[in-house]
Amino acid sequence: MKTLDRISIYMCVALIMYIIFSEIQSIKIEIQSIKIEKQFVPLTDFELIELAIMWQESKANPNPKYSDGESEGILQLTPIYVKEANRILGKNKYTL
Repeated sequence: MKTLDRISIYMCVALIMYIIFSEIQSIKIEIQSIKIEKQFVPLTDFELIELAIMWQESKANPNPKYSDGESEGILQLTPIYVKEANRILGKNKYTL
């Protein structure tokens, strides 16, 4: 094999290795950022209460099959809840 051909092959192999190692490094960085995003964040008291109500009312199903026809959604809100919320706010902000 000619010396020039060997140098070309070595250059190609070196380039491929550089690309592979660069990709591995970027993947490592991405994995680290994903791990950081998935760290445990404690819930507030309000969020815990909200989750408990969702679980009790609909088992966290946004479209519960056992709805009584008057209650709606994941929290099983009724028209009286919406009316009361609007009364407290002093305006008709929410509808069911």
